[in-house]
Amino acid sequence: MSHHKWGDKERPSLFRSLKHCRRCGVICLSRHEVGEDGRQVHWKEYWRGTERLKVDGDRVPACELSIEQEMEEAA
Repeated sequence: MSHHKWGDKERPSLFRSLKHCRRCGVICLSRHEVGEDGRQVHWKEYWRGTERLKVDGDRVPACELSIEQEMEEAA
């Protein structure tokens, strides 16, 4: 299993940041909100294209390269 190679973090708004894996294209979206009780809530979502990836707890989805990407990295 390969590990993600995260690019620079982008901050499109005060309550969101995102970073892209340079190897497989997965996007890690970190979100922050303030709940009705005034406490901050934080969570991460992982996306591949328009598909949200399901993960258990704080786990990170595997970095899955296509055959073409694996060959490029091996060269």
